[in-house]
Amino acid sequence: MGNKCSGKISKNFVRDCSYSPKSGLHTTIYLVNTEEIDRQATQFNESKTQITNLVLKSGAKLYKMEGGGKYPQGKVTLKKGDFGNNWTHSLSVRLMYYGVEERAELNSLIRDGRVTAIVKRKDTGINGELTYAVLGFETGMAVQTSEWSSVDNNGTKPIDFATEEGEEEAMDDRILMMTDLATTEQFIEDNLSA
Repeated sequence: MGNKCSGKISKNFVRDCSYSPKSGLHTTIYLVNTEEIDRQATQFNESKTQITNLVLKSGAKLYKMEGGGKYPQGKVTLKKGDFGNNWTHSLSVRLMYYGVEERAELNSLIRDGRVTAIVKRKDTGINGELTYAVLGFETGMAVQTSEWSSVDNNGTKPIDFATEEGEEEAMDDRILMMTDLATTEQFIEDNLSA
């Protein structure tokens, strides 16, 4: 691996003709309060592009959010800056049911809440290595917009999360692969809120 600060290319980008990329995410995502990730204990591969051991602080939980149709939608966008280039992470979801408890959660989140999302990609890679990705690992994502209309979105409640301006992430989305796919999925299952 070349010097990641050098701005020089050091690896080939080669096409594998047996592999066909796919777009989209599965409808269930997992959110965790960003402050509840143990950053000191979490481990990465050498390039920091893959989380090999995601560690939550004591008592922290993952919270399931289920969408529908083409939602959720994740996006990572390069943001060029005067003092370096960074990434904005964003996640658009549609609440399929927006009842009393869901309203209370959203009203709590808009008050400086930051979440990190684990998303399951439809594009799993060649051997499942791309199945899960993490958005908002470093600074989290905050609710940016949420607008309900009686005539739009088939009655669902749109919520858009994104990295805050000036707090862009140093890395693209990170792959989450803890030993293997089964171990990664067991971690998610073991840490889900009841």
